[in-house]
Amino acid sequence: MKKILILTVFTLLLLSCSSDNNNNEIVNNDEYEWLKDNLAGEWEVTDLWNSISGGLWVDSSMGFSDCSFNFKSDNKVIITDFNIDNGTCEYFLYIKNNSIYIKINGSERMVFSIDKKNKSITIYNYAKMKKMN
Repeated sequence: MKKILILTVFTLLLLSCSSDNNNNEIVNNDEYEWLKDNLAGEWEVTDLWNSISGGLWVDSSMGFSDCSFNFKSDNKVIITDFNIDNGTCEYFLYIKNNSIYIKINGSERMVFSIDKKNKSITIYNYAKMKKMN
């Protein structure tokens, strides 16, 4: 009887684990497509990630109010007045492990959030940006 109970519990655990994998999709293809379609253009940096201070967001008005990213459709980005990257770099937008990533200047960075209504994105441990009109 004990063996049957253990086998039943083990089977239920296996079944629940496999169904969890199907329901935990992080990437919303609509968000990826929206970002892919809207990334080209000028983006102003609203907040910077400051890892020196133990990891916190700093308002760009604290010395970085002129930071901008100008994404081109040819996978080039012109970065101005940003403390991490500057100049013209290559970028690539892609999906990896159910998350959206952007590789800028060879560094892989996860797109943490997308706000379509306000046309803003948060790139994890890097910057928050808002698209300029």
